[in-house]
Amino acid sequence: MRQTFAEHFRDFPVGEVNVRRFGDVALIEAENACEMKDGRRGISRYVDIRHQAGRHRKRVSAHITAFQAPR
Repeated sequence: MRQTFAEHFRDFPVGEVNVRRFGDVALIEAENACEMKDGRRGISRYVDIRHQAGRHRKRVSAHITAFQAPR
């Protein structure tokens, strides 16, 4: 089974989210404080790209980066 980055979080509250639309494509960005399961805290950056065709939406890409490594 493949591990994902999110499995290591205790708390990952969603802060301010910025959504920009470019026709049928949306770029969604957020910068969030996070707490790891071992108690370390850091800041992560989330970027999601979505495409909409009619009523159907599809995630094209999603990426989480540790912006400030947990300490």
